[in-house]
Amino acid sequence: MKPLPSKQVLWNLLDYDPDSGELTWKPRNEPAWDARYAGKSAFTSTAQGYKVGTIYGIHYAAHRVIWVMMTGKEPVEVDHEDHNRSNNKWKNLREATPLINSQNQKTPKTNTSGYIGVSWSKKKQKWIATINHQQKQILLGAFDDIHEAVKARKTAEQFYGYHVNHGK
Repeated sequence: MKPLPSKQVLWNLLDYDPDSGELTWKPRNEPAWDARYAGKSAFTSTAQGYKVGTIYGIHYAAHRVIWVMMTGKEPVEVDHEDHNRSNNKWKNLREATPLINSQNQKTPKTNTSGYIGVSWSKKKQKWIATINHQQKQILLGAFDDIHEAVKARKTAEQFYGYHVNHGK
């Protein structure tokens, strides 16, 4: 991953509205540039939902650019607290390690129980609750009732410091 331009360079090129999360191009006193780009959105959405754009020929994720603009430092990762990858409002972004970021995921589309970390075991004929911690999967128990499995999972999420939005 290429290093981002400095905070000063980014603020010279872009405007950022922390309340809307939008990045727009600043005028450059070049009539052709200004007519086409000045005041317009600098980043567009990808199929994955992230906003990306090009600065000096290099592609960057908007949330990473915003982090540098607001803090002056390059983040390890940036987490969208509400899981909306295009919501780059400042109050929705937080710096995260890969571990912290993984503790704020939405329920995968492939999930069949409706609850992250809870699945049905055909072999045991029970609901199984698990959680990942320090790169290990921990078995929380096997339950007759799905609500008991969900309760065990939610208790473990609190214990291990998962974000309150995890699994939503």
